Amino acid sequence: MPPTASTTIAPTVTATPAPTPVPTPVPTPDAGAFSVANAMTHDRYLAQTIGIRETGTAGDRATAAYIVSQLTSFGLHVTQQTFPIPKGGTSTNIMGAPPNFDVNKPYLIVGGHRDSLRGPGANDNGTGTSVSLEVARALAVRPARLPVLFVAFGAEEVEPDRNHSHHVGSKAYVAAMSDAARRNLVAFVNIDMVGIGTRIHCPRMVTGTTEGADRCTRLARQLQIPVVEEVQPNYSDHGTFVLANMDAAWIWAGDDLCCYHSPRDVFSRVQPQEVDRAGRLALALLRSY
Repeated sequence: MPPTASTTIAPTVTATPAPTPVPTPVPTPDAGAFSVANAMTHDRYLAQTIGIRETGTAGDRATAAYIVSQLTSFGLHVTQQTFPIPKGGTSTNIMGAPPNFDVNKPYLIVGGHRDSLRGPGANDNGTGTSVSLEVARALAVRPARLPVLFVAFGAEEVEPDRNHSHHVGSKAYVAAMSDAARRNLVAFVNIDMVGIGTRIHCPRMVTGTTEGADRCTRLARQLQIPVVEEVQPNYSDHGTFVLANMDAAWIWAGDDLCCYHSPRDVFSRVQPQEVDRAGRLALALLRSY
């Protein structure tokens, strides 16, 4: 989404509710590898079983419960950060931390936004949420060299307020980060809209560090994944980190101009091959540090 004026955020951390029983990922021959079947199972559940997941709605809350249940099943310590949304009410950011996670030491973040806009959001951003969950599972089996914190942001999509506020969840998260957490974050890998396309995009912004975007492009080429280098505005949650002088990479499949932000963003249109490219690249990127 295009940049707008920031909303003042005063986040609080709340206890995580008991997880809700949900589908269990299927074991793979290499349990530490990315499984596109698992990712597609998540996306089907998000887009078809839950459906519309607009910020602050019952679908948003059901999505949060699903993510909490999955992360807990991977053995991660799950917490939630509650923040106000401009249209009234609250949403949450969901964090899943590996054992002995410590922001006083170098670490990585992987994730993306979980909310949809005007539709079931199978691609935007059911695919990003689903890939992130599957990456979190694979890393729980075979960790990266640096600890990886999973974050599912709420309220990324444009709010119906006079300022057209967006990225509210990631702004709340960054505003609440301690100096140590900011200093020790090596990179945030943002996964947003990765289900429809013919290649992967690793965009960078006109400002801030580009190391994450450059590494994304380099690894995609090593994996023989078709990749595009380009400059994009502050269109997703990685921009919040870059504008706060932290490094971030955005894995993206490009705009789905016919259907995103509409009821046409449905599961049947999602391309497993593109989801697989994004997931393999995200896992390789996190394990490259």
